[in-house]
Amino acid sequence: MQNKLFIILGFVFASPFFCFSQGNLNFSLDSISKEFIKDSDIITVDKKVEIDIIDQNISKEKLSETFLILNKNGLNQIKNGTDYDNLTKIDSIYIKIYNEDGQFVKTIYQQNFIDISLFDGYSLYNDNRAKVVKLDYTKYPFFAKIEYFKTNEFTIFINPYFALEREKHKVLNTEFSISYPKGFNLKTFEINLTEYGIEKKVENNKITYSGKNLIAPEFEDMNFRYLDLLPEVRFSIDKFSLSKIKGEAKNWNEFAIWYNSNFLEGIDELPKTTVTKIRTLTQNANSEVEKVRIVFEYVQKNTRYVSIQTGIGGWKPFSATEVDKVKYGDCKALTNYTKALLKAIGITSYYTVLFASEKIKDINEEIIGMQGNHVILSYPHQDGFIFLESTDQNVPFGYLSSMTDNRKVLLISEDGTQIVKTQSFKQEDNRIDANFTIDLSNVNEVITNAEINYNGVFYNDIFSLNTQNKNQVTDFIQNQFAVFKDLKVLDSQFENDKNNISYKEKVTLISSFTGSKAGSDFLISVNPFFKTIIVPKNVKNRTSGFQIPRNKKISITTKYILPDNLKISFLPESEKIDSIFGEYQIEFIQNGTELLVKLHYVENVGNYSKEEFQRFRNFASQVEKSDNSKFILTQQ
Repeated sequence: MQNKLFIILGFVFASPFFCFSQGNLNFSLDSISKEFIKDSDIITVDKKVEIDIIDQNISKEKLSETFLILNKNGLNQIKNGTDYDNLTKIDSIYIKIYNEDGQFVKTIYQQNFIDISLFDGYSLYNDNRAKVVKLDYTKYPFFAKIEYFKTNEFTIFINPYFALEREKHKVLNTEFSISYPKGFNLKTFEINLTEYGIEKKVENNKITYSGKNLIAPEFEDMNFRYLDLLPEVRFSIDKFSLSKIKGEAKNWNEFAIWYNSNFLEGIDELPKTTVTKIRTLTQNANSEVEKVRIVFEYVQKNTRYVSIQTGIGGWKPFSATEVDKVKYGDCKALTNYTKALLKAIGITSYYTVLFASEKIKDINEEIIGMQGNHVILSYPHQDGFIFLESTDQNVPFGYLSSMTDNRKVLLISEDGTQIVKTQSFKQEDNRIDANFTIDLSNVNEVITNAEINYNGVFYNDIFSLNTQNKNQVTDFIQNQFAVFKDLKVLDSQFENDKNNISYKEKVTLISSFTGSKAGSDFLISVNPFFKTIIVPKNVKNRTSGFQIPRNKKISITTKYILPDNLKISFLPESEKIDSIFGEYQIEFIQNGTELLVKLHYVENVGNYSKEEFQRFRNFASQVEKSDNSKFILTQQ
């Protein structure tokens, strides 16, 4: 978890003893290489993390981290506290300040920290809190050392080791250790340790990682897997607990059976009246899929989403009976409720855990344990799975947005588990089809008619417009067509086709002239509304590959109605650009006082090497140049 106070989860230790010695540091500003400090606002001088799994129920965490803060920007980035909740207790926390020579200045004790809620703004219940303090020392540069000790009433979550946490992060010394009892089996998943010279030491029931002079690489445009380049270790243990609920699992099936029996079993009972109602609603359905659709839409119409982030309630759903009564729930509760309704009519479905984010993130098959931040429902049928997002009252049946598509997810049942992949959109699914008619008969009062169809991931960006009020819709349209000056919306119509997952927008606009003037000439863009591509920033000596995360297809037809007293004195040539990354084609057809511009753009999903980046950039530059081209109208 990370917020503006720069509280970061995952840094921990084991000894309950804190030394509040007023001694000086054993390093100073002059002892650190100027080259290492160059262009930095803050660096981590020394960081030690200790995790001690005491037994199956309890784990201890200790962190000691010293920062060199070089300016105000650095001060804003310092770790100035830590989080806790009903299952985590902060035993001790303090921050010490030292001047640039490493000489002790003062200590900020626990009683000087303030206790704040980490309320997210939408959770009905949320017990996440933090102890933080505002540093008022500003004699730059200076050192700040934070130390804290925490006790957790769980062992199922083990904080990962992130030697580097963000872009351009610099760490002089880092050490991370984890110890665990005899008879326990700790599993590790390590990436990029050798690349950064991080050493590993194993002794008895303790593993220690250490590194020196680490510098995170600069983020390079279109590298959506930047964090995958950094050194990281994740952990799982075969004997664990959550709030004293013990479990043992050496594989995913054993874990899923434990999860189901302790968190899902016995919470799918429904009132008899609700069972009768759902059976009546589905009795005339033509197929099982149609029954699932009826149940899904029933949940949408009769419940609403709220977030629950408190104690074990952050992991265990409300019962189906409770949701039926109060008519609300979080993703866990609404998924369980939908599952219970389907069970009532004899249909099997699976509680499904996943990571929801724009960046595609899979369940890590190597680390057995609690993962994910979201829950959906999976319904198996002859063509695979239909995935149901129960938290959105407007989303179509079986539709997954870019937050949940194309990733590995964990299906949980009483018999075990499966790890499957959610559906990805095909190129013909992710598309925009747009038709514009721009009437330039009076260049000072331009009438525009637009009809735009959004499909696939583009549908996700707009389908909720149907739920907005008139002012919100007008604001959306005005932002969408901001290229027009003095814009007024004369008419707007929207059609949400949930069956085909397509959204149609039809608008009529009036505005002053669109384009620019040069003397008596009018310069008008051939594609004023939808820029098909953004040219990525050029990086010399690029070190990483890049990704196009999804296929997409854009087709735009624009008809310009020209005034009688103006003629086209310049018209760009039709053009076609082909590449392994996609294709772009633009065609100009003039017929009397009408000009038709047909544009077609396709982008191909893929992981591409750093050697191909310049080639992609050249392709994008060509497309952008054509997109930005103009035709000229001249007085006859």
